[in-house]
Amino acid sequence: MFLKILFLSIIFGVTQKLADAVNEHNVNLFKNSNWFFGILFGLSGGFLSIHNSSFAIYFFCLVCYWLIKNKLDYQNHQISAMIILFFVIFHSELRYLFTESIIVFLLFLILDFLSKKIKSKKVNLFIFKMRFVLISLLVGFLNNDYYLPFSVFLTILSILYTTKYLKSNFNYLE
Repeated sequence: MFLKILFLSIIFGVTQKLADAVNEHNVNLFKNSNWFFGILFGLSGGFLSIHNSSFAIYFFCLVCYWLIKNKLDYQNHQISAMIILFFVIFHSELRYLFTESIIVFLLFLILDFLSKKIKSKKVNLFIFKMRFVLISLLVGFLNNDYYLPFSVFLTILSILYTTKYLKSNFNYLE
């Protein structure tokens, strides 16, 4: 189980960053790489989401947050979100966890709002970079699941290292 979460979290982070890079920054790795990374991004997120109810809640709320914040601006992002939602809806017990899902979704929105309103750059940077880990810690704590924060932290690390790789090898600019 640990190795599965480790593997899927890294794949989720790397493919999420590559799906962004292909569309937003014109990093063309190979023909149809946008579709490849979008589908792999969705599948890895989908398989993570069915691990248990904590993962299902987190990924369901994450996709809702992306939708509200207009982060699904390219077709490969939309496909990945649909794949994740398909897994959550058809392979989890999310329908029994509606109240907790609403609270987690509101936390995404509140932390996003705070990151825009707080004037301190240090506090703002912390909230902006760590909000996903903070929310996963809360969901994990409420459900006695410590794999979720580990998975989210590993995903963020893989995104950061993929960004570093793209910057050094593809003249990638954020």
